[in-house]
Amino acid sequence: MNMTTKSPKTPSQDAQGRWGDLLSPTQVLTGHEPTTSVVSKIKKKQPRNRKLQRYCRKLRKQGVDKATIQMYERTALLEQQDASRNMDMEQTVPLNDTQKLPGPYNPERKTTKRKRDESTKQDGQYQDTSMSKSFSQLSMKENSKKKKKRSSSSSKTQEQPKEQQQQEEDENKVNIVADTVNKQARSLHYYLNTNNKTFKQMLKSVVVDDDKKFLQWCKSKENFDYVREHTRLLDRVYYLKLEEDLWKNYLIYGETYRCWTSSLSKTIINDNKLEFDYKISKKSMEKYIEKIKQNKATAEGEVQKHVLLLKNYQQPNSNINEQRLWAALLALVRKGQKKLSQHYEHRKERLKNSAQDYSLVKACYDCQPTQDEIMFMQIIWQATMNECKSQQNVDILKQHLYMKRIHNTS
Repeated sequence: MNMTTKSPKTPSQDAQGRWGDLLSPTQVLTGHEPTTSVVSKIKKKQPRNRKLQRYCRKLRKQGVDKATIQMYERTALLEQQDASRNMDMEQTVPLNDTQKLPGPYNPERKTTKRKRDESTKQDGQYQDTSMSKSFSQLSMKENSKKKKKRSSSSSKTQEQPKEQQQQEEDENKVNIVADTVNKQARSLHYYLNTNNKTFKQMLKSVVVDDDKKFLQWCKSKENFDYVREHTRLLDRVYYLKLEEDLWKNYLIYGETYRCWTSSLSKTIINDNKLEFDYKISKKSMEKYIEKIKQNKATAEGEVQKHVLLLKNYQQPNSNINEQRLWAALLALVRKGQKKLSQHYEHRKERLKNSAQDYSLVKACYDCQPTQDEIMFMQIIWQATMNECKSQQNVDILKQHLYMKRIHNTS
């Protein structure tokens, strides 16, 4: 009789009863215990400051010592730590920690104001609120307020006639021309702004036969100031004479070459690169010349008044010949305005050439040339212009060389 003995199952036995084959001898004796695996925490690498590393590498290449490089690294790390702390502090602050109050100081509070009925208002007092008006369309139209017309600058300019606008534009152009002329002229009145020592030397160079009495008379401060003031007044008079002569020639050239009667379009002027100086109308230029004449008359009157003041500076011991004084001051002004007079002569020639070019171009376009002929004309004019400019540059260089030779020989 076969007897089967059943072994008691341990708690660690598996479902099929086979556990001896799977477990080690030590596990069989002690029993199956769950193995606890200690998970080692992986240290995260700190993010590298690539910018700082590149900067330190650059310093090493430049030959900076290690101590200064370490100091820069420490300061950069401290700044980075402070920035991270500030970020943490910003995150801990709650977003909705403020309570919206319905008070008057809350900017988000919206108030709806009730509007009063303006129909009940009359002469600063309010009438009875009862219905005293009919609400038909006729009554509403009768009491409707008229819109006021707006007074804008655009409406005023439209009302002005075209002739007045053109006259104002011409006057503005004349003023611009006058301002540019005055700016150029101020730089040429150099002798009036010199110091007393230089002015005395210039005065000595124009005195006839080295008059000792005149130079002795100019030594006192009051007399010398009188001479300088009279020179300034004379300079003003002769400057206005040059100005008047220039613009009179402007009118003559414009009339002879018909710059105002026969007009060219702006496209033709731009295509042919004309320096057209006759944009100002004839009437506005005549007004400007009259204004110059008035200024010249006032300047001459100031000179005559200043001449009469010479008696106050005369002394019985030191009498001076007045004729010699005025001749010397006039010679000084003429000598000082030499460059200015040359400048005005150059401007006269330029105005004349501009008027001639304008008339020649107008005559060419009056013949109604073809497009090819216009192109050939423009090429010829451009070549002529380039030749004149190159010749001008050559003349300027020759003058510079001549001035250098004179300077070296002296």
